[in-house]
Amino acid sequence: MNAKTLMTVIGVITLIEGFGFYFGAEAVTSGGFPQLSGNALQVGAIMHEALASIMIGMGCLILFLRNNTGEAAKNSLMGIALANLVFLVGGSIHLVNSPAKPPLPALGLMLVIAIACFVSAKKVKVD
Repeated sequence: MNAKTLMTVIGVITLIEGFGFYFGAEAVTSGGFPQLSGNALQVGAIMHEALASIMIGMGCLILFLRNNTGEAAKNSLMGIALANLVFLVGGSIHLVNSPAKPPLPALGLMLVIAIACFVSAKKVKVD
């Protein structure tokens, strides 16, 4: 997959995830922490909305980066890959050390995105 197509797909996926987290913030919070209620549930939902806004912003950024070519495209892909690896490490730490368990499909998606970006970055032709 070429760099532009990959960044388009990743940008759209990130936007969808962000909107899902935003509009489903309370459901995600209560699903991850069924014992929460009242103010605690509200704070958790607000934190998921904050996460959602970051994801929406990243999705927009990735969509703007998709027109990069050459070295800029390669650097963009490497940045996206490293960001997803940071998210993956953070989620994996929570998977092991926290009562809140991130969904395994989301962690798997982060790994797939990182690998796809690394592979695509290797194939980018630098002028």
